[in-house]
Amino acid sequence: MILDLVALRTLLAAVDLKGFGRAAERVNRSPGAVSLQIKALEERLDLKLFRKVGRQQVLTDEGEVLVGYARRLLALNDEAMVALHQLNPCCEILFGMPQDVADSLLPTTLARFREAHPGTKVRVNVDLNDRVLDELEAGQLDLGLVFRPADERDPAAIATLPMRWYAAPGFTPDPAAPLPLLVSDAPCLFRQTAMEALDTAGRAWRPAMSTTSLSALWAAARAGLGVLPRVALQSPAGLQAADEAMGLPPLPELSLCLVKDAFRVRPTVARLAAISKEVAIETSLT
Repeated sequence: MILDLVALRTLLAAVDLKGFGRAAERVNRSPGAVSLQIKALEERLDLKLFRKVGRQQVLTDEGEVLVGYARRLLALNDEAMVALHQLNPCCEILFGMPQDVADSLLPTTLARFREAHPGTKVRVNVDLNDRVLDELEAGQLDLGLVFRPADERDPAAIATLPMRWYAAPGFTPDPAAPLPLLVSDAPCLFRQTAMEALDTAGRAWRPAMSTTSLSALWAAARAGLGVLPRVALQSPAGLQAADEAMGLPPLPELSLCLVKDAFRVRPTVARLAAISKEVAIETSLT
């Protein structure tokens, strides 16, 4: 028996996008065609890959095992493409990420990639984290480095990083007044996570600044306008972590995730993904 890689890609789409309907959009098939493709895979294996729990389709034990092997098989397929095919220097790679990832990881990543593929153009889309996630889900990017809530089961997670409160040295908020909060425009993972932590702790807050610019938020924090919730990946000079000093509630860890569009795989994308992961792991360990 030889497993069908196309069917395995559809299976991973259904699992990663949490539904046959979303998977159908990604693989350009109807939901019915996706269901038939999964059913044909089950019949070929003589195994049930999904079971129904309420309205949801949940992986069986056999399905979970197959998903693990499917990821490895498709990764090996991508590796073979890199080894066997001539790289097309005219192909453009669409790479998305939030600003702090671009500031900290992008220079080294692009330098290493240029050494391997000097003729390949990389178009970098730097935007709010949630917008990059939306673009990845819509299939508008080849590759993305994004933050998600920490989940050890997330196959795209490559590093776990703590969220911290940042403020200017000596900044002391009035405990009797709402905490001045510096946040990105909604929807924003950092904004929502910080607000939920403060609400749970019973700490009143007010939005002192809301913007799409991370640079503006760092500048406002340095100016003493408030506190900024952000991941501890890179923070400018003139700021300090202010969690304990201000009695603020702890913030959860986030996962830095490397997300590829499994249906637009190219050798150059696979190579850029490997370099990005390598740089991200190196940076998170320092």
